[in-house]
Amino acid sequence: MAMPYYRFVAYTSNSTAEDLGSMELRDDVEARAFGIQVIRDLIGTRAEHYYGWTLDIAEGERALPSIPFVPAN
Repeated sequence: MAMPYYRFVAYTSNSTAEDLGSMELRDDVEARAFGIQVIRDLIGTRAEHYYGWTLDIAEGERALPSIPFVPAN
């Protein structure tokens, strides 16, 4: 059985899309965890640059809830 294929797209504060790529992951939980790690890695470089960005994750036509770029507490 093939694993689901997830696409990751970041939207800037002015709604410009940045395609971050796609990959096979086990499920939605793993896809969200991966997305959160990507956000943490990016914010770690220049947090102020990413203020207002969101990460959209989709598996085919089905979209998961968007994740905002916010610094980890």
